[in-house]
Amino acid sequence: MLSAFFFRGFRLAAVVRTACRWLLVLLGLALLAGCDKPRMPLVVGANPWPGYEGLFLARDQGLVSENQVHVLDFPSTSEVLRAFRNGTLDAAALTLDEALSLVNSGEAIKVVLVFDISAGADALIARPEVASLAALRGRRIGIELNTTSSLLLARALDKAGLSANEVTLVRLSLDAQQQALQQGEVDALATCEPLRSQLAASGARVLFDSSAMPNEIVDVLVVRQSLLESRADDLAALVSAWGLAQQRVLQGEAALIDQAAHRSGMTPAQFRAALAGMSLPDLAQNRDLLAPGGPLAAQAGRLATFMQARGWLNPLSTSNLVDDRLVRSALLPPAPGRGGASGGKP
Repeated sequence: MLSAFFFRGFRLAAVVRTACRWLLVLLGLALLAGCDKPRMPLVVGANPWPGYEGLFLARDQGLVSENQVHVLDFPSTSEVLRAFRNGTLDAAALTLDEALSLVNSGEAIKVVLVFDISAGADALIARPEVASLAALRGRRIGIELNTTSSLLLARALDKAGLSANEVTLVRLSLDAQQQALQQGEVDALATCEPLRSQLAASGARVLFDSSAMPNEIVDVLVVRQSLLESRADDLAALVSAWGLAQQRVLQGEAALIDQAAHRSGMTPAQFRAALAGMSLPDLAQNRDLLAPGGPLAAQAGRLATFMQARGWLNPLSTSNLVDDRLVRSALLPPAPGRGGASGGKP
């Protein structure tokens, strides 16, 4: 009888312990159900273009929380596009024509910020013996086959009165371009900063640059359309942080320029020269640029028409591509005196 009592007592205790464990589990699940699941940080991708320095500075200076946004470095814009298309990125720093190519491939995106407008920072660079654009006939031109480089080259060839059939295109990633030009594997390059300044400093000849095609190469922040509602607070925090960082870039703070130059593999003087080849709008100017029916929307329409005529895009509407909600909800930084590059409008 006594042994039976202990046996039943053991079983009863085990049942109670098991029931308590399940009760704790159920309570835990109930608590979890009543709380929001922790959100993963948004992931933003960019390549080392000097016009994106405000984005990198916002990250490096801790102006935006890592719990909200991660900014990732990529070696080239092609890698950024690939990461966006495969779903790795929530947002990306791209050119306006690259944004149009994403729309063309079915991506639901919005353009929410202008980083810069190229005014000489993209260029066609040649070996010293190539004296002019006309001298490119029959020559080899290295190019990263993205729409920005193709747009630059198309404008340059138009100016020279040459067709694409009169030159030989050699596909080259950005990290292979400098060696290819210096070793004579190609005669010219359709390229951009920081390589433009580095090659020019070593004696290469600038045949054509984006100052001859004003307001056509515009660098923008592209975000997935679905995130404008679900992650509006995090995106606004990013844009606010960028606005403060962009102001510091415009002021030309020496320590920040040194840091940015090191990131880009340039000297501080080369980095300042690169910034001089672009217009850098601040957050207040972005509100004008992105206004409904404003300059950026108009430029997107013109650019789409040009690209469609070249067969680079299918017919598409750009009427809803630009969205100014984030630049209007973001906090404007104080307005000190400006230095360095200036803002502008497409």
